[in-house]
Amino acid sequence: MAWISARRVAAALGLGTLLLPACTRLNPAFIDQAGTGDTRTDSDSESSDSLDATSAESEVTTDSSSEESSDTGVPVCDLPWTLPLYFKIHGDFVSEACQESYSGYYLLRGSNLTSLSVDRCGTNCEGCADGSGDRVEIFPVDLADVALELEGQCIFVQYDGLFESFDDHCSYNKFMLSVQEGESIPWVIGTSFDGLTPAFANNAANGFQPTVVDDLSCDCGSGSDPCCDAADPPSRYAYDLGNGEPPLSVGGEATVDIGGEAWDFFALQAQLTDSCGAEPELSWMTVRVPG
Repeated sequence: MAWISARRVAAALGLGTLLLPACTRLNPAFIDQAGTGDTRTDSDSESSDSLDATSAESEVTTDSSSEESSDTGVPVCDLPWTLPLYFKIHGDFVSEACQESYSGYYLLRGSNLTSLSVDRCGTNCEGCADGSGDRVEIFPVDLADVALELEGQCIFVQYDGLFESFDDHCSYNKFMLSVQEGESIPWVIGTSFDGLTPAFANNAANGFQPTVVDDLSCDCGSGSDPCCDAADPPSRYAYDLGNGEPPLSVGGEATVDIGGEAWDFFALQAQLTDSCGAEPELSWMTVRVPG
C-alpha cells in the first residue's frame, strides 16, 4: 500500500490534466486551492486560474480516440497533457542568487500542501534556526504523508538543474531528500523534464532508471495540422519499470525494488506535445516505503 496515497497524487494530476490541442500548452494549477489560499509561486501557475476538482474531472478523458473535428472541419489532435514536477527551495537566503545546484540540512517541522515546513540548520542539523520559515516543496505533490512520517527528523536535501529563479525561492528539476539517522537514508528521489535519475542519486537508486514506451498517440490523419507528424506524432507515454509488469501510465503508481528495498514509484508526466521540435517531457518520483 502506497504511503503517499493514490488519492493525493490522483487529485494533483486530475487538476493538471486537460484536453489540449497539439502545439498548445496551458498551465492550470494541480491542487484544488479552494479555502486554503493560493500558494502557487511559479510564473506558470500564477497566470492560470485554480480549478475545481469536479469541473476538472468532467473535462478529463482517457479515450484513446484522439482525433476530433473542429468547427472548421479540420482534424484536431487532443491528448491529456500534464505539467512537470517542480522541486523548490524557499527561504530569504535565496534572494541573493539561485545557484545551479543547492544542498542543505533542515529540521522537518510539518507540511502545508506541496511544501515541507523546515528550519535551516548546520551540518547534521546542528545549530538550527528555529522558525526560519524555509520550505522544501515538490509541486504539485501533497507532502502531508511525508511530513507525518518524518516530522522532527533531520533531513538533507539536494537539488540540481536550476529551472527558474525568484526573489524568495529557486526551482530545480532534480531532487533527493535523505533522512539523517546516524547514517544518510535516501527517502525521496525525483526528476523532471528529461526523466533521468539525478546524478547525485545514482548510488541511492542502485541503477534504477525507468524507460518509456508508447501509450496513446495522435492519429495525424491527412496531415492538416503542421505540428502533428504521423512519423513522430504527439504522444502520451507509459513507464516501463523493468519489473516484468505492464507499463505504468501517467497518474499511476507502482511499488519497485531499489537495492532490495521497497519504493513507491509515481508517474507524473510522460509526453511529447507536438511534432514541431518539442522534446519528450518526463517527470517521476520515488518514495521509500517505511518499515
